[in-house]
Amino acid sequence: MAGGNCLNIASLPFELIEMIAADPQLSLDDVKALMLTCRRLNCTVRHSNHVWKCQFFRTWPTMVYIYQKQQRQVKDWYLEMQSSMQLRKEIIQQLALISPKYYYRDDISYSAFANFDRLCDEGTHVMAYYFIIDELIKFINLVDERRTTQLTLAYYAKKVIRHLVQKSIEVEWEKFMKLPPSKQLLEIAATLVAQWTQPTQIITYEYISSMLDDIADRAMETLKIRHPKHPIFSTSQEVLDHWKNHNIDDNQWSLSENQQILAVLSEVMFVRLHFRGDRESYYLVKTSLINKVLEFKYGVPLTLAIIYESVGRRLGIKCEPVNFPTHFLLRWKETYKRVPNPSKIENYYVDVFSGGHFLTYRNCPRIAPIAGVVRCPHEEVMQNVASAKQVIERMASNIETAARSRSYRCGSSTKLRSAFELLHMLKPKDTGVILHIARYYMLYKMDLSKFIKILTDIKQNSELVSRGPATNILKLLQDYEIRIKNEGEYKMIIKKRRDGMRHTIGAIMEHTPNHELCVIIGWEWRRDIHSHEFKEVLFYQILTDEMMKWTLEECLSPVENPRWIENYDIGRYFNEFKGTHYVPVEEFSIEYPEDAAVRDQYIARTYRAS
Repeated sequence: MAGGNCLNIASLPFELIEMIAADPQLSLDDVKALMLTCRRLNCTVRHSNHVWKCQFFRTWPTMVYIYQKQQRQVKDWYLEMQSSMQLRKEIIQQLALISPKYYYRDDISYSAFANFDRLCDEGTHVMAYYFIIDELIKFINLVDERRTTQLTLAYYAKKVIRHLVQKSIEVEWEKFMKLPPSKQLLEIAATLVAQWTQPTQIITYEYISSMLDDIADRAMETLKIRHPKHPIFSTSQEVLDHWKNHNIDDNQWSLSENQQILAVLSEVMFVRLHFRGDRESYYLVKTSLINKVLEFKYGVPLTLAIIYESVGRRLGIKCEPVNFPTHFLLRWKETYKRVPNPSKIENYYVDVFSGGHFLTYRNCPRIAPIAGVVRCPHEEVMQNVASAKQVIERMASNIETAARSRSYRCGSSTKLRSAFELLHMLKPKDTGVILHIARYYMLYKMDLSKFIKILTDIKQNSELVSRGPATNILKLLQDYEIRIKNEGEYKMIIKKRRDGMRHTIGAIMEHTPNHELCVIIGWEWRRDIHSHEFKEVLFYQILTDEMMKWTLEECLSPVENPRWIENYDIGRYFNEFKGTHYVPVEEFSIEYPEDAAVRDQYIARTYRAS
């Protein structure tokens, strides 16, 4: 900035200087440059809370909602900006330390992210948790958009986010379970599960609630046309808000008025908005997630039931979740009050998976969607209403089943681990759940100290029926830890190439049997079990869009138009995508030291024209 211009600007009143510095066209670097021009501008801009608040929320726009929700009062926005920028640097520094230390592990214990826990719990920034999540998500989205560099940092950023988000949800779940039953809303619990399962997305209860409100509003509009004199239209907003935020004890209307609302609700949800059960997608994780079902309009019976119940409650209708062995229904009664002859009160079951049909006790055995005909249990058993905790436990079991059914997919091990840990959060002392998750941890040589501590506590303090399984599992884990300790640290084996080898790690090839593109992430010589002589055959390990597998050299061929491989684990092995090939991370290159030169020659020879 020229000296004369500087003097002219510096001579302006404080309010005008502040207005110029807060202009949205000025970047953070522009504002810093303005401060360096002269002492008066430096002092004016430095002490303007308005300037730095504007710059702060331009730098972190998604934090506006968080600051409002947390009611964060900031006295000095310049210092807030400084501490936030410093936190941004620390996040990247800590991310860069993960790969050199944990590259050789197929999965990482959460104890590996202790430094991020420290930043959240003991850091100088009081909003550290929200900033770390925000920064990591922005970083991941930027890398995913560019698909060129920093793939490894983004890969580990996803793991850090999963750890921090799930640790936070464990706290929120404890708070939820301490709420009185009237405030344990199913949609709140379902939102926690959705956020747990999708940690790189921001899924708030406010967002889910607004989508449920929208369905309720549509139902009200239709009700207004069909039954304009319905008493719900003279109900105060205060009462409507109470129904929205509390589980109600009974229907709020007469029998005919209830039926009018139920008819409209079913029409809006299943005819106009096209909510439906989808048998073909039954074992997809997303069909159990409330945000996905609200967005795409298809899901499993349980999640559809939560949406129906939540909207009905907003309209003064009480529905109760009921667990069937292979199905999930809502029960609706004409009244839930104590009456002289309760046997005369008819129970209706809402089958949300089949378009919201109402079924009576006599015809409910005909509604099983997956496993053929379901025989209804005894009537007394059927009357048991599922609590919010029981509903969410069933949802977690659905997610686990879905994760298991697609175990061959890329990133499936992470999803399965997440499902196990969700079940463990809901049932922390269930020895069956602990055994499942401990087996996963042992498979990937992860830290078992958390489960050893839990099992020791169960063994010492629980009733006799739990001590036996706890003792047996504890012995299994302790024996495993001794064996792992005796094995010692991982020792890298340097791979030496042999004459005649054609392919290298990082090369993008076509897997000819399936005509699918892949990238090579390893190779090794194995004995040919089909030969009577001692003969070795070369196998290559590859990542395709959907899975990791081994294949023979003759099954791989060069491709004319290489492209990005859509695999969750790409960032573990490669830090950069060059368009024609991937560049391995340093630890990976050390393991295959001779591949780099061969790969460069192959790329130059194959893609010389381009």
